[in-house]
Amino acid sequence: MHRFPKPLPWVLLVFLGSRLLIWGAIALVAPHLPLPPTSYDYSIIGFQNGFTPHTAWSLLTHWDGAWYQRIAEQGYGDLRAKGMQSVVFFPLYPLLCRGLMQLGLSFEVAGSLVSNLSFLAALLLLYGYLEDKYDRTLARWSTLVLAIFPCALYSAVTYTESLFLLTTGATLIAFDRRQYNQTALWGILATACRPPGMLLVPALLWASYRDRRPRIAYLASLLMALGFVGFLVYCGTLGNPWATFQGHQAWSESIVSWPEVISRLPHLNSQGIGAWVRLLSFGGALALILRSPQVLTRSDRTYGLLTLGFLLASNSTEGLIRYLYALAPLSWALGFQIARWKPWRSLAIGIFALGLVGFSLRFAWWLWVA
Repeated sequence: MHRFPKPLPWVLLVFLGSRLLIWGAIALVAPHLPLPPTSYDYSIIGFQNGFTPHTAWSLLTHWDGAWYQRIAEQGYGDLRAKGMQSVVFFPLYPLLCRGLMQLGLSFEVAGSLVSNLSFLAALLLLYGYLEDKYDRTLARWSTLVLAIFPCALYSAVTYTESLFLLTTGATLIAFDRRQYNQTALWGILATACRPPGMLLVPALLWASYRDRRPRIAYLASLLMALGFVGFLVYCGTLGNPWATFQGHQAWSESIVSWPEVISRLPHLNSQGIGAWVRLLSFGGALALILRSPQVLTRSDRTYGLLTLGFLLASNSTEGLIRYLYALAPLSWALGFQIARWKPWRSLAIGIFALGLVGFSLRFAWWLWVA
């Protein structure tokens, strides 16, 4: 009798369980909450003041999802225009969505498929890797944490978190297994998915040097940059090869900087609480990476530390928790630590699940989450 691969039953269980929490909160609970309509005193793409949620696929396309929808449907537009532009969003995710839309699917459905299938693949990949290299307990807790953590919301809506987790995780795993062709391929996809994917290049070059890897490891590490370079070349064909850098400068005008976070810490209000959450999240991420050498390779740790350095240097804390969630080695380290906290791990998962529901409800109401 044909047997399912070992990871499949467990991974399907945690995947479907997290989807049930997210979609149930968004589609079934949020539309019935007695909250006032959502309004803002500034313009947001895809949003109209006086918003109240009604069960529909469009609930999955709020915030950044609306930008990806514009790219998938209309392309990047005029790259010489001023102000906030879609060119800050990298092309892999909208390109995959566009491909599915050619089959007659709406963006909402196509984007949801890309996000959720990428997340399922990331869970299967992570489980198989951790079980083969370490043990089943670590594999189960790491995948459970990844699926139930509050920011797992973004793996079920039209965001790039799940695709980035898949491509960066697959790159690091292939490098650890010395599969350099796969390292280069997945790395190219990662650098075409989000800007921090480029941090894989110096991370793997450094690991290749310290671990005395063969020349093919250096070549694979350098080839990964082709995804990023290809996007710059494409922007050049539209008249501005540096548009993505200039676009980030325009977006930076609305960020919450690190000095601003520090200044908010003494305040006992929502801004003060938010500042503490951001600061503690960053500090916790740093501690996890430094204190989990048993489960993180040199390339994992280097990539993780470079990403944290990038988040500091960018001087932006907008979406910080979401960016940390998409840092693959961090989820592995968190799963490792929670697996060791036997008296507390069930409580931690329960708290994560409640947070996931809360994040989902806020997202459905067009309220900022993370």
